[in-house]
Amino acid sequence: MKTVSIPFAISDNDRIEELFSERILNIFLELKAKRVSLFFGNAWKDMSRNTPIIQRAIKHFAQYDIEVAIWLNSFIHNAYDSKYTAKKYADGSERMTCPLDVDFIQDFALDVAEYAKTGAPLIYLDDDFRLGVSGGLNCFCDLHMAEYRKILGQDITREKIAAEILSGKPNVYRDAWSQVNGKALKKAAQIIRSEVDKIFE
Repeated sequence: MKTVSIPFAISDNDRIEELFSERILNIFLELKAKRVSLFFGNAWKDMSRNTPIIQRAIKHFAQYDIEVAIWLNSFIHNAYDSKYTAKKYADGSERMTCPLDVDFIQDFALDVAEYAKTGAPLIYLDDDFRLGVSGGLNCFCDLHMAEYRKILGQDITREKIAAEILSGKPNVYRDAWSQVNGKALKKAAQIIRSEVDKIFE
């Protein structure tokens, strides 16, 4: 059985009251929506603003058998400060944060857990929960390079592995890149899951 889920962006304050308007409610009911997914855009770190909105929405839409989900950004943003390891791209530029940095993931997981405290039954992580080609080929930070070298058994450079990854043919460099990035995302997911589970122990 399908569930109609409607995304609703609240990146600025003038949309808050719109969410609770009769017009929006009528649209949801007409579409037989069973879920509204709240997306806060670049304001997602402002929990003092967002938490009351979520709690109000849960209470409001429960009257109409509509559940409230939370749709969060994940890794393609600059919401965290420079104390964490930045993602390094094939061209040597640095931006955003690398999920192989356990301290960053731990803090990110605590943020997700704070949202879980609202009582929303579902939290989505945006499809930017990924590594690889988002904004360019990555990641080649010191943490990643150490893992690549460990797997390959050679003191490879960023330039060399980046070129081999894009060479067009299967090779050990691309395998190492895929393996390290896959493990980084799996570990991140495990840490996030662990922190959220603590809320419900």
